Amino acid sequence: MPRFTPRLSPWVAALQAGFIAREHYLKLHPDDRALLRDLVAKSKGLPRNLTAAERGEVRRIVAELDARGAVWKLAPVGKRLRTGRR
Repeated sequence: MPRFTPRLSPWVAALQAGFIAREHYLKLHPDDRALLRDLVAKSKGLPRNLTAAERGEVRRIVAELDARGAVWKLAPVGKRLRTGRR
């Protein structure tokens, strides 16, 4: 079994963040997931590429993602990275 090295810890944190983001994303209704995917693809990362109504839809869907809950789940990981504790 490979030893855990400090150089690996940012990758572990990124992987854990990805798992948590996926968990919250999958809690959305499938129709909302499809709409969010389409709107993000249409916008190409720029909100100005969407109409005001589409931006409102993105805000509504993102509000359902429970970002605050995801941050609370990630807080222990970030603290370990900052302080250097393992």
